[in-house]
Amino acid sequence: MAQVKYKVIDTFDPNRDYGIEITRQVSQCLQILEKINHMVVTENKSFKQIRDDLVLMESEDTIPNLGYTNRDSKYFNNMYLKWKKSNSKQ
Repeated sequence: MAQVKYKVIDTFDPNRDYGIEITRQVSQCLQILEKINHMVVTENKSFKQIRDDLVLMESEDTIPNLGYTNRDSKYFNNMYLKWKKSNSKQ
């Protein structure tokens, strides 16, 4: 049986507050999903247009760079539908 070697990507820093960082990332993702919801419901945009708008926002540093330039419109459609489904249960 072959041995599996693991590479440590990031080390734990006990002085760093990970909770604040995670909370910030979650709030940024929720803000982006609310923007997508606004574009779908109010502006009646297609997901191709939404993708183009988000890529433009990334390039203008309005939203953090999350690699949306490499994503297609299906990614945003799936992301929005999962978010919408999870919100409808609440």
